[in-house]
Formats: sequence, C-alpha cells, structure tokens
Amino acid sequence: MVEPSRNRIRHCEPTLLATQQFQNAKLLQQQGQWSESLLSFEQAREFGWKDLESLHMGRLNAYFAMNDLEKADDVIQTLQTLQAEQSGELLLWRAELSL
Repeated sequence: MVEPSRNRIRHCEPTLLATQQFQNAKLLQQQGQWSESLLSFEQAREFGWKDLESLHMGRLNAYFAMNDLEKADDVIQTLQTLQAEQSGELLLWRAELSL
C-alpha cells in the first residue's frame, strides 16, 4: 500500500515544483532581480509549468526591465504564435518595443 502513495507523490511533484519556481520568479521580479527571475521561469518550464503564456509574459517583463530588447522581441514573437488573437497587453508591449 505504501508504493501507490509514493507514485502519486512522484506524479504530483513536477507540478508542485513548477508552481514553486513560477511563484519564485514572480517574487524575484518584485524585488528587481530580473536575471534570477528568468532562471526560475526556465526551471518552472522544465518542471512542467503548463501556462506558457503567463510564463512568457513574465519573461517579457524581465527582458524589458533589463533593456534587452532583442530578447524581448523574440518573446513577443513566441507569444504571437501561442495566441490566436493578440491580447491588448501584447499589443502594448509591441508598441513599446517599436518606440
């Protein structure tokens, strides 16, 4: 009986780790630790974070804050492929990038 619960914990672990890393990335952004937040976003993706749109929006925010406009543009291109209809927020980011 112990074995099934261990398997269930192992099955849930990636989701929990992904959530922890995503939340950590957001916290790091609040503290202005942009590079570190990017690492946490990447770890969240590796651990199975499913909401890729929110993950890429977080990355976009970090790249803009670090004034890395080339990488910001790459993330915008990625987001455009994920979104069938462009959100107002993404359109604002594109306008900001064009300035």
